[in-house]
Amino acid sequence: ATINQPMPTAVLNQHPNLAVETIDSTELSLSPSQWQTLQQQGYMLTYSDADQPFIYAITNLAAPPKEQQLLRIAIVQQQPIGNDIFWYRVGFFVALALLVALWSWPIWRDIKKLENGAKSVQADGTIAPIQVRASSSLSVIATALQSLSQQVRDLLNKQRELTSAVAHEFRTPLARLKFALESLTQPQPKASMVEDVNELEQLIQEMLEFSQFTHQQPELSFAEISVFAMVESLLAAIPTNKLTNIHISNQCDSITFYADGHFAERALLNLINNALKYAESTIVISAEKTPNQILITVEDDGPGVPPALVNKVFDAFYRPETSRASHQGGAGLGLATVQRIQHWHQGDCWVEPSQTSSGARFVLSYPIG
Repeated sequence: ATINQPMPTAVLNQHPNLAVETIDSTELSLSPSQWQTLQQQGYMLTYSDADQPFIYAITNLAAPPKEQQLLRIAIVQQQPIGNDIFWYRVGFFVALALLVALWSWPIWRDIKKLENGAKSVQADGTIAPIQVRASSSLSVIATALQSLSQQVRDLLNKQRELTSAVAHEFRTPLARLKFALESLTQPQPKASMVEDVNELEQLIQEMLEFSQFTHQQPELSFAEISVFAMVESLLAAIPTNKLTNIHISNQCDSITFYADGHFAERALLNLINNALKYAESTIVISAEKTPNQILITVEDDGPGVPPALVNKVFDAFYRPETSRASHQGGAGLGLATVQRIQHWHQGDCWVEPSQTSSGARFVLSYPIG
């Protein structure tokens, strides 16, 4: 289409989005191709450097190019003002608040679950299960609370077990003491009472040491230890009355390992004392070096440990009602202390059937390196 008649400039200027002005063709700098388009169509659409659209239209197309008049129509983007800006801002902040609420709602919900779980602590340390999704950023805290609850329950259970064991273990020697006191006319009541008192002292010492080992790990002093020399030192300190009809064989080679000397001796001595209670005639102590660990074994020819109990004999205060029974004395803390000491050394301990008799074979392992 071409424009051969004067454009209604006044009418166009009344439009709020249009700005119209008349210019000469000489004021317009166009390329030859743009001039050709403008002459052929009578109008042309261009953009400024700021991407503002302009429409150029020839008002007298029949005139020579240098005498032609042009209308420059600028398309103006009307800016919101006044209340429009206010409501735009309100809408923006409302939308932002909704997004923040949607993002924070799962976190707030999980925090309330943690709060309710913490408030539900029972007298035994139990808390209500905290159902938090694994993907939640607070799942680590929920897991820590459940673990803390389990530790509190374990501590309370151990405390109750300790109290019960103390009451139970003290009852027997005290009863014997009372009986001996009532039988002072007998030939040797004093020796019997002394033995009972010594047993009470041993029980108290075992319980105090185990309680200390449970709540606090001592500072270990590692050194290179000869297994053979350690065994010989322990055997020399055993009272001869405990070795009646029992032969202890030290079959340890010249093997050394790194450990705290005091606690390594304590662990091995507990195993030797345990073997002395149940051995019929023979105890064999040996050592073996593997690529990854040092193994020290104490083997007796006693009644052995049933397979169903091999995972329980290291529990504190546990003494099976079998041929390896509670009449042998002790509070059931010797093997539990051994397990604690091995844990400090990053090692392990276990029991298995004897390889040479029907007895038990207790093993201590210490890592190499």
